Amino acid sequence: MGIRLHASRKSTLHPKAIPCRQGKILRCRRETAYRKSRLIGMRGRRDALSAQWHRRMGLVPVRCGFGAYGMKGRAPSADQKRLHDMLASEIGCIACAKDGMYTPHVSIHHIDGRTKPHAHWLVLPVCGPHHQDAGIPGVPAIHPWKTRFEAKYGTQRDLLRECIETLLDRGCVVPEGALQAAGVEPKTNPASLAGDPGLSIALA
Repeated sequence: MGIRLHASRKSTLHPKAIPCRQGKILRCRRETAYRKSRLIGMRGRRDALSAQWHRRMGLVPVRCGFGAYGMKGRAPSADQKRLHDMLASEIGCIACAKDGMYTPHVSIHHIDGRTKPHAHWLVLPVCGPHHQDAGIPGVPAIHPWKTRFEAKYGTQRDLLRECIETLLDRGCVVPEGALQAAGVEPKTNPASLAGDPGLSIALA
């Protein structure tokens, strides 16, 4: 048995009030659209979650709020990136070089974290097994065997100084910040003589 509303009373109903059946239809349409959007966007969300997991693990580079290589910290400057590329291309893995081998595929290891002002100057080029433990006998990795690594190859600061001196011996233009961080005393500045002060300092 239906209930009839008087015309005057019906006009006083809230303007957004709708009959029950029509509301069910609208809700069904919303749910259908939502499910369809979930089916369409499932792959995209899965990829987004996968990328988010990789960022948390520090496996991919990110930009917002993070530094290079997907880890929290300062972003390297152009000169610092140039130094990193120079270390990778000219020296390769410094630990492998001490063993008499050349390994061009390296990652940049930060000696003193990534958040300090000169963090991206204090770096070493090391290969994967020498950077992260891979379980290879006779190959100590910095993480987690820092003491074993330094006992075999020397302290990380000494290795950094050796890398910088090797670059200078090969005639590479080394940024001034890298020389100061490594503790290498400059004598001449060819960059300033060339009209580009502050770019680099090389030993005589």
